[in-house]
Amino acid sequence: MPKNVRLHSPNSVFSGLNFTNLALLFTVAQAPDQPPQLSSDQAIVFDSAAQSTIARGNATLTHQGLTVIADEIRYFAPQNKANAEGNTRLHYGNFRLVGQGLVYEVDSKRTTSESFRLGAPPLFAEGNGFSGTRDKITVEKVILHFGEPSPVGLNIKADKANVYPEDRVEAENVTFRIGKFRIFKLPHYRQSVDTLAILLSAKLGYRDNLGAYFRSNSLFPVSENLRAGAVLDTYTKRGLLVGPALEWRLERPDNRAVFQLESGYINDSGDRGRDLQGQPVDKDRYFLALHHQQEVGGQLSINALLNAWSDSEILRDFRPDQFRHNQQPDNFVETVYRGENFFLTGFVRFAPNDFQNIQERLPEIRFDWMPSQIFQSDFYQSFSASYVRLEEETINLMPELESDRLDFFYTLYKPIEIRKWLHLLPVASTRLTHYADTLGSGDSFTRVMGEFGLDVEMKAHATWEYQNERWGIDGLRHLVKPVARWRYLPGGNNGNTEIIPIDREVFSTSLPPVSLANIRNIDDLTDLHVLRLGVENLLQTRDGDYGSRNLVELNFYQDILFSANPGEDEWSNFFTQLNIQPIDWFSFGLYNKMNTEQLTSEETRTRFRLSDGDIWVLSLETDSLQRQINQYDIDFFYKFNERWAFRSRWRIDTRRDDLTEQIYAIRHRIANTWDIEYQLVFHEGSSREDGFNFNIRVSLLSF
Repeated sequence: MPKNVRLHSPNSVFSGLNFTNLALLFTVAQAPDQPPQLSSDQAIVFDSAAQSTIARGNATLTHQGLTVIADEIRYFAPQNKANAEGNTRLHYGNFRLVGQGLVYEVDSKRTTSESFRLGAPPLFAEGNGFSGTRDKITVEKVILHFGEPSPVGLNIKADKANVYPEDRVEAENVTFRIGKFRIFKLPHYRQSVDTLAILLSAKLGYRDNLGAYFRSNSLFPVSENLRAGAVLDTYTKRGLLVGPALEWRLERPDNRAVFQLESGYINDSGDRGRDLQGQPVDKDRYFLALHHQQEVGGQLSINALLNAWSDSEILRDFRPDQFRHNQQPDNFVETVYRGENFFLTGFVRFAPNDFQNIQERLPEIRFDWMPSQIFQSDFYQSFSASYVRLEEETINLMPELESDRLDFFYTLYKPIEIRKWLHLLPVASTRLTHYADTLGSGDSFTRVMGEFGLDVEMKAHATWEYQNERWGIDGLRHLVKPVARWRYLPGGNNGNTEIIPIDREVFSTSLPPVSLANIRNIDDLTDLHVLRLGVENLLQTRDGDYGSRNLVELNFYQDILFSANPGEDEWSNFFTQLNIQPIDWFSFGLYNKMNTEQLTSEETRTRFRLSDGDIWVLSLETDSLQRQINQYDIDFFYKFNERWAFRSRWRIDTRRDDLTEQIYAIRHRIANTWDIEYQLVFHEGSSREDGFNFNIRVSLLSF
């Protein structure tokens, strides 16, 4: 049976001494209610000559959450320290240290060891020297693994490193390696313990119009805040694509920033085809992507996005995964200053690409005063003012459009509670817009537009104490809210033949706004007189984290146009919105727009997702737009085990009667360090991607 000893002060009077076990109780300089304890499988003995207590056989020392286990532990009372020898293991929280011996100083809580191995996930290390406390560890001649140690894993070899648990690593004379293969060196290096400093991804494959190819992206640490690398691709039918890549991060309490740059250039020697406008694609091709986000002092934010492309097909050809999510590149710089009750915004949108129509804002300055109470009355007001220089150089032989515009908007409203279940919100607004130039004569023009409106909301609810553990339901509450929103907007038709239409209405599949404050197509406004009737439903259950959780949302809206424009029906579209997520492994969404008078569906979107934890996921998306689009996307993922998984994707276009895209992929995870995916891709009906594509994608995992 294990023997246990609690160590007491050498200056205290012994309460007892058992010479059979030769156990002597000594103290450490610490609070008497938290003394270290020593135990072992064998009898604990006392060496009077060395003034030490000796435990052998699975010897264990515990002290304030720290545990040391070894073949033998000697505790020296005068020095208040313990020496552990043979098969030594130290545990503290998620920190583990393994070696053949260590010294633990109780007063300072300092541990010293020679050869060692340690783990503090996601950081693992091995080296020749270890010394540290719970706050700071110094290791020498060390190999640090960021992630599970593996013969093919990423690691750094350093002469010396300081590790601050759960914070950062600082190292000197560092060599970055994959396994034992050296990549590059740095004299000094610093990184967070839970952030991967190196980004490596590569794809090897074949595509009909590219030939055999190798794509790669890399980022390596240059300093504490900066990582630099390159885009480097080679294509047997196209040539070499190369460009720099950067990532800069700043983390301070009053200043946080992220700057990312990725670029590539190729002298394309292959069959380049034609661009989106039917023009031949030039041989010199490039892309440049820049993204910047910054928060300063909690009041100022800066956002910038730059996508400079040589032609509309550059990403589609050489970065198809990125093109899927970025087919119409945007370019802007925005700064926002947040005051106590206002926003001051500077915004610039520009057009570096000559293959798309962009409404440039060079610049736009805007001031927004948030809704506020007027003195101590029941009335509220809000105000906005803006100046913008608009330019648009079209690509279809139309002349360039230019406009200088001042815009002022003021709204006044008063919330009225008739009953707890009945609320009214009368609204009165005005918008004054001044144009420095007009069509034809070029003279200035000022349009004054009004808004009169009334929102009516009724609320009712019912509750049931229904319980269902499988679905995570703890009671049910149904909220129903009939709504009516009436808006009369006179003066919109004024100046229709004179205003230069740059900010004009664009196609949208969303519920159209009826409030003047939310309408963005300022330059082609028309008189509007509309009544929107709706019923909003919400089914909820209790939630321990957020108080309530939405299970089902179901909304219906019908617009009635009292002054319909030519081509519009008085009974405009009927909208249905449905979202169902009763549990985290199931969700369904539906959006439908139906022409009420003709009883035809203008648009339908559905989103369905079913999963079993992280084992498998099935999702189905449908997009139907009358006379234009009818597509189905099916995605399936199945994880066989921690190392192997299967992924597939099908895209079906029923209007063209084509299975336009098929992807079949096997994923192999190696030592939780590398992800390797083997892909078979088939395309049909695409002007640039027809045929067969084989890929092997390799990426370094983050954690």
